[in-house]
Amino acid sequence: MPSLSTSKRSGGFTLIEVLVIAPVVILAISGFVALMVVMAADVLVTRDNNNMTYETQDALDMIEQDTRLATQFLVTTNTLPSPQGRDNDFAGTAAFTNSSNALLMGALTTTKNPVDTDRKIVFYAGQPNVCGARESYNRPLLAKI
Repeated sequence: MPSLSTSKRSGGFTLIEVLVIAPVVILAISGFVALMVVMAADVLVTRDNNNMTYETQDALDMIEQDTRLATQFLVTTNTLPSPQGRDNDFAGTAAFTNSSNALLMGALTTTKNPVDTDRKIVFYAGQPNVCGARESYNRPLLAKI
């Protein structure tokens, strides 16, 4: 038997859907987006902190290695031979001094890497002996660090 009520459902939203459900969905989506932004910011801050920590530890390791090789702690570097720098583009010969809390060290100059077992110390020529068997009695060349 056919039903006497033949009402058709019309397409669209009910008043409850428009006033309650839609704002809840918008709030949920905006909360999710805000959570993603906060998580991305935390990742960037953590990455920057890790990078800064690594660079600080690397610098401290380099200072420690240089200190182990140092034979002197210097107050000044005295005058420097000119020219200096890459491609000899710095003509200044003024001495660096320890007035700005800089760590100035003097280390023996070697023919190879200072930690290599086959290294040899570099000596000044003719101060006072000529090069040869007695050159080890000469003054050693110091590198300023």
